[in-house]
Amino acid sequence: MKNTMIKILGLFLAVSFTSCISIKPNSIKNTMLDEINLDHINGFYSNVSNNKTDTYNASLWKQFNYLKKDTVVNWQNHTIELEVVNKKKIRAKLWLNDTVIAEKTIKGKIRDSYFSVRRKVKIVGFPLVYFFSSDNKFEIGANKNNQLIINSATSSYGMIFIMTNGNTRQFTGKYERK
Repeated sequence: MKNTMIKILGLFLAVSFTSCISIKPNSIKNTMLDEINLDHINGFYSNVSNNKTDTYNASLWKQFNYLKKDTVVNWQNHTIELEVVNKKKIRAKLWLNDTVIAEKTIKGKIRDSYFSVRRKVKIVGFPLVYFFSSDNKFEIGANKNNQLIINSATSSYGMIFIMTNGNTRQFTGKYERK
């Protein structure tokens, strides 16, 4: 009984101190992806967004790695190849000239005319003492101009004793097909 109460209290605190993140509605709604034409996104794309207003998120490869530190040198010179494996998986390859540098499988599902990538939520610590959570979410779409559209949202929240800090970022990038 006591163990159950501690687990319930821990779960309650964890849920209380985390938040859901949502992606703001924008140009992603102009995409036409569904299970039948998902392979429309197969192809090679620039690694640099057309709208370079936010250089922190401009790398397409960085989006696919949930905004982890981008260790790719000269990422502007790279190309991303996307290949639909099935309706729940897309394979992404990072190319430099004629060499594949890295490969990643992106899991998700078709929802409302875009491919919604499985969220990555990370929770570390113990609430009210030391606590950190991060939530990453992104969507892939394609528009009529053969551009790949990425919408992403990230949220991080931290706490040491009663001092808290956090931020949320939204990003929309359009990537040209090569």
